[in-house]
Amino acid sequence: MNFVEAVKTCLLEKYFTFSGRASRSEFWWFILFITVVGFVIGGLLMGSMFATIDFENPQASSGLNFGIGGLVWLIITIAMYIPMLAAGSRRLHDTNRSGWWQLLLLLTIIPLIGLIGLIVLIVFWAMDSVDDGNNY
Repeated sequence: MNFVEAVKTCLLEKYFTFSGRASRSEFWWFILFITVVGFVIGGLLMGSMFATIDFENPQASSGLNFGIGGLVWLIITIAMYIPMLAAGSRRLHDTNRSGWWQLLLLLTIIPLIGLIGLIVLIVFWAMDSVDDGNNY
């Protein structure tokens, strides 16, 4: 599966689909897409925030302004979160694991334990597909 097919599949065809399986290429191409979109939106947001600051007269500036850029970032983040979890769940199914393993992502609020949980998930997502005896 190529980049365009993966993004089309995850965003248009399987947006809310948590069942089934996803190949490694589908999952990782979609993660690349989400990462690039995040960096672009983040860069635009940072530009819009600092555009309102008067560095010569700091008392006159309105400070950081999230405004419309922050709203766009929030909407895109929420819109991408569901298909990201769905693709992750399908990828875990392809390795014969439950999608509930993604609950390890909740541990990221705890510094070291969260990092270990994230590493475990990345290893699971990177593993080969299981064809024989797959429960999903």
